[in-house]
Amino acid sequence: MRELLVAAALLLAGCAGSPPDPDTFFQGKKTFAWLPGRPWTGDLRADNEYVRDRIRASVTAALEARGYRPAAVENADFLVAAYGILTHSFRLRPSLEQDGYEAGPRIRVAGEGGGAPTFETGTLVLDVVDPLWKMLMWRGAVRGNIRMDVETKERDERVRRAGAKAVDLLPSDR
Repeated sequence: MRELLVAAALLLAGCAGSPPDPDTFFQGKKTFAWLPGRPWTGDLRADNEYVRDRIRASVTAALEARGYRPAAVENADFLVAAYGILTHSFRLRPSLEQDGYEAGPRIRVAGEGGGAPTFETGTLVLDVVDPLWKMLMWRGAVRGNIRMDVETKERDERVRRAGAKAVDLLPSDR
């Protein structure tokens, strides 16, 4: 009898479940919540309320457009985290110059002080976490040039489009 109870206990323990399959994770999912806390990248240009609020609003709107509904963390089918990463400036140079070739007469590279121009690249990362297993199930990222010389309205629109693109990367099998 004791062996039967031990076998039944082991069988029930095995029925407790196994980690979700990433290939089918989104099937039947209807609700989401934001992962408690906030991702910290260490870059104050991206780690501020203004940027975080716009990223969250854009991702929330895009998830709702796909039919997902916001829910409390304890009731959500999945949790999301989204954050921006700004890379350090980089300079564009004609690639052949690095190999000892000179730029031809039609190549012009100019910037402040006669050097090559610099650009900032921003990446919006979207993570999806299984709340039960506390496991990262999916990650997507979109990248684009950051333009500080545009009006606030245009910057907000660019963040909205980035959030929509990140959500578009989610698997579509619901």
